[in-house]
Amino acid sequence: GMVSALTYSRSLDGGVTWDINRSVIPQIDASNYYHFNGDDYDIDVNGDNVAIVAGGLDNDVVLLKSSDNGGTWTKTIVKQFPIPMFDATTMITDIDSDGIADTLETNDGSVQVLLDENGMAHVWYGNMLMINDAPSSTGAVSYFPGTDGLMYWNESMGSSPAVMIAAAHYLY
Repeated sequence: GMVSALTYSRSLDGGVTWDINRSVIPQIDASNYYHFNGDDYDIDVNGDNVAIVAGGLDNDVVLLKSSDNGGTWTKTIVKQFPIPMFDATTMITDIDSDGIADTLETNDGSVQVLLDENGMAHVWYGNMLMINDAPSSTGAVSYFPGTDGLMYWNESMGSSPAVMIAAAHYLY
């Protein structure tokens, strides 16, 4: 039911057989998201701990974590996109319902996750601004490539927002 879904596969014998094959994780299925793009995710594994982070210009930055090798998952929204189920082919980025597209702070899709030796997930993503003032059949949106900032969040931060840990310093 999604335009493009993120799926999970698992082999416990080095790829000879696959006991989980192209499974859509329930927390990121069509009831929660319109799509995920092919390069807007990352995965890390440490023992039976598996962490997946996914994002994109018009998606949440979402952490999916499993402590049983992908049998069950816990979902944490690291950065929420303000318009659920956003579809750039039919919607504008109007978050205050005034009929005018708003510029939104989001992520650029360059998401990364690392599980440390204690199993804690650390998430990084690029800061980005985007707007969609005219739906199009291609789903193209406008973004601001001069937007800057490397954002960081880890599980010990709970519901606190990610923090900017690096940015370019421009001299004019």
